[in-house]
Amino acid sequence: MNATAVSAGNAAIFGQFANVAAALRLLEDAGALVLRITLGERQPLIEIDAQPPLIHGALAARITIAGVQRRTLAARVHGCTVQWYERHVVGAQAVRA
Repeated sequence: MNATAVSAGNAAIFGQFANVAAALRLLEDAGALVLRITLGERQPLIEIDAQPPLIHGALAARITIAGVQRRTLAARVHGCTVQWYERHVVGAQAVRA
């Protein structure tokens, strides 16, 4: 058996590792703090602390609880989904602040 051969079942995970490595280099250069990396059946998910410069995300989800809106923003970077959260006070809470 060839030591460098990758089984078909593991090929997708090895591909995800390569994509994550490329995305991490870009995020590191942009000054992002990586909080979590999740590999799965689809593309890797990288969660970061805040939006880094030069990476523009789209709104992926929005939820408001007790006057605080949490927005999830996401961008594609080297085949990975990179996401971060923004929190804003809305409604009556914002008027008093």
